[in-house]
Amino acid sequence: MKSLVKGSLCTTVLMFLLASPSWASVWLPEPVFPNAIPYDEYYSYSTSILKQLYPGYSIYPSNQGSLKDELKIWWGDSESAEKAAGDNVNIRGGYSFPDPLAFPNDGSTTEFNTDLNISWVVSVDLLYNFLQSEFEGSNIPVFAFDINQIGNQPNMLGNGYVAITDEFGTIFPYAPDAFGLAEWAFDGLNNGEFDEEALVEVPNTKTVEFMGTEYSFDTTGTNNVDFLVYAPTMDLSQFIGQGLFFTATFQYQLLSDGFEDFFILGYRSDNPPPPPVPEPATVALLGFGMVALAFAGGKLRK
Repeated sequence: MKSLVKGSLCTTVLMFLLASPSWASVWLPEPVFPNAIPYDEYYSYSTSILKQLYPGYSIYPSNQGSLKDELKIWWGDSESAEKAAGDNVNIRGGYSFPDPLAFPNDGSTTEFNTDLNISWVVSVDLLYNFLQSEFEGSNIPVFAFDINQIGNQPNMLGNGYVAITDEFGTIFPYAPDAFGLAEWAFDGLNNGEFDEEALVEVPNTKTVEFMGTEYSFDTTGTNNVDFLVYAPTMDLSQFIGQGLFFTATFQYQLLSDGFEDFFILGYRSDNPPPPPVPEPATVALLGFGMVALAFAGGKLRK
């Protein structure tokens, strides 16, 4: 009986110390510096900096090795994209999506893609249902980027947009948008519409300073998710049941022949933050609790 009581007490304390919420959807902190940097209608988060700001922060999935069943938009260079064709069929939950896009020129390009003809198109209803079921009720897609530029190469440049279109490719009217269309721009000019020549620089390495502390990242060859990008107003629940399409269009410049991975995760604004690092007073209190537990255990043995 004494062992049972002691075991129950130990279990309770361990559960209190170790328990933390587990969420399949991505948690993102408030989109302000240094958490995130705005690019027109999107916010870009460096996962490396998030881990420095929020110790214990993790995303799902955590690295390239776990992406075999994830919803890919672009997948490596053109050769590996061909090998990956079909990877979006019968992925998690049994969903079937279009194949990942292939990178131009074997994943290396120095030319500006003025035609903007690299687009990934999928049914809004299909994508929404996937996010709802596989990311615990998520309504908003999050673009996850594993950037693998080869070291000593120039920084990659790029931009793009997502549009909700009808069966003819016409962008859906959307009154809440400043321009009256369901379109979200990711570029270097903050004006609420897509500007083809306003490229965003994706640095291989970068250091930012906030309140006297430096935070840095290095995206070259990490095989980890480097950036999370999302538009807070891209709530797909507003566009379901109407036969509409989710069209993601990209262009890139100065790509080296590294292995780049772009895929989609789900976001819920009501996700709780990661468990905070205990303050010294909290640590002391928990230590006192463990001492008390040890004392109680000794009393019970007697």
